[in-house]
Amino acid sequence: MLNSYNTNIIIRPNSYKKTIAIFILLLPYVLSSTQTITTTTETITSCPGTVTIPINVTNFNNVASISLTLEYSGVMMDYIGFKNPHPQLSSGPLLINGINDKVIISWFSLTPINIGSTTLLELEFDYFKDDASLSWDTATSGNCQYSNSLSNIPALFIDGGVNSLLTHPDLLFPQDQSTEVPLNSIFKWSESDCYPSYRIQVSKDSVFSDIIIAATGLSDTAYTINNLDSNTVYFWRVNASISQQTSPWSQATKFSTIGPVGIFEHNNQNSILNLSISPNPIQDQGSIMFDLPEPAKISLLFHDISGRQVYEYFPNNKYDKGSQMLTINLSELPTGIFTCELKAYCNNQIYIQRKKIIVFSD
Repeated sequence: MLNSYNTNIIIRPNSYKKTIAIFILLLPYVLSSTQTITTTTETITSCPGTVTIPINVTNFNNVASISLTLEYSGVMMDYIGFKNPHPQLSSGPLLINGINDKVIISWFSLTPINIGSTTLLELEFDYFKDDASLSWDTATSGNCQYSNSLSNIPALFIDGGVNSLLTHPDLLFPQDQSTEVPLNSIFKWSESDCYPSYRIQVSKDSVFSDIIIAATGLSDTAYTINNLDSNTVYFWRVNASISQQTSPWSQATKFSTIGPVGIFEHNNQNSILNLSISPNPIQDQGSIMFDLPEPAKISLLFHDISGRQVYEYFPNNKYDKGSQMLTINLSELPTGIFTCELKAYCNNQIYIQRKKIIVFSD
C-alpha cells in the first residue's frame, strides 16, 4: 500500500518580517532606477553678448555616469565655458569641451549620486544674433545618456536656446496716413532694447525702390529731414542693429506733405487774430500768441486729424485788446498732428482762427 504525504511550506514569522524590511529598504532604489530623468536646456531672451544657459534636471537619482552632447549654431553663438556645477559632481571627474559647434559633457563616479530636481550646471555662450537654438544630440547612440552602476537610465531631453531681444522700432511721427506734414520735419520712433543704432529710409513708393533719404548709424530716436516736396506722398521705415544683428524693418508708414500755399493756415473770414504757436513742433509746453481787436474771453480747442476733439482749454480771465500770450501744457496729448482752434468771444462778434501743430510726447 502506497503512503500519501501532505507537503506544507512553512514561513517562519521572523523570516517574513526580514523579507518585508529588505524590500522596503530597496524600494527607493528600485523606484529611482526606473524613473525617467528629464534634462532641460532653458530658453532665455537676450541682447547680443555673454549669456548663461542653465541645464536643469528632474529625477536625477542613482546616477553613476553622464554622457551628453549639446549642439548649437556657430554662426549665432559660440561656447565660452561652464560654471556652477552641482556640488555632488565633485565626486568624479567632470569634462566639458566645446568642439565643432557641440558642447560635450562627460562625468562618472564609483559612487552614484542623487540630486533630485535641480540645476545640474550652467553653460556660457557668446551670443551673436537672431534666435539661436540649443539641441540635444539624441539621434547618435551614446551621445545623450545616463547610467547607474548596472545599466542606462531612461531619459528625456528638452531643447532650448536664446531668443533675440532686439526688435524693430515702432514709428511715432509721422503717423500712418498723416496729411499736411511739414516739408521740414522731425521723424520720431520708439527706442529698441539692447541700445542699438538705427537706420531710416524715406521713399516715394511702398516697396522702397525710389529712396530719397537713407541714413544709418543713428544713435538717437529722432531724425530731422528737410526740403521734402510739397503735396507728395511718402513712405518711411526704421530698423535697429547691434553687433552682428539687425532687426526687421518696421512696418512702413504712409504720409503726405502740405501743399505749396501755406503752412498750417486754416482761417475763417473773421481771422484777424494773428494766431501763432511757438515752438512748433511742440513738446509738453508752448506759447500761444494772438491779437484781440477788442477785449474778449477766449477758448482753445484741439482736434486730431480725424476731427475728434481731444483737448480743450478755457482761461477764466478776460483779455484786453491788443497782443496777448499764454503758456499751455500739452503733455496729455500723444504724438501726432492736431488742429488748434482759437475762439475770441467779443461783445458782438466771435473771431475764430485755426492752426495745425505737431506734438511730441515723451
